[in-house]
Amino acid sequence: MLKFTCPDCDENVLECVEIYATVSYDITHLDEDGDFDYGPTNIEDGEINRFQCVNCGYILKDNNSVLTSNDEVIAWLRKNCNQD
Repeated sequence: MLKFTCPDCDENVLECVEIYATVSYDITHLDEDGDFDYGPTNIEDGEINRFQCVNCGYILKDNNSVLTSNDEVIAWLRKNCNQD
């Protein structure tokens, strides 16, 4: 398993940010006070916009190009993060 270590904050959680996605969920409870309970989230379509550190927002780039594919992220992790 590959490991991510943020070069800015040393955090280890990487997130994928998508755009143009359709997000929907069932409303499972309607309260008269306006509080709704929601079921599981459904996400359809979408396009990867970037990969970034969940803690500080550091965006993964290679030669100033934002990474938008899994293969690019794998190569970046192998090059930039200690995998021992």
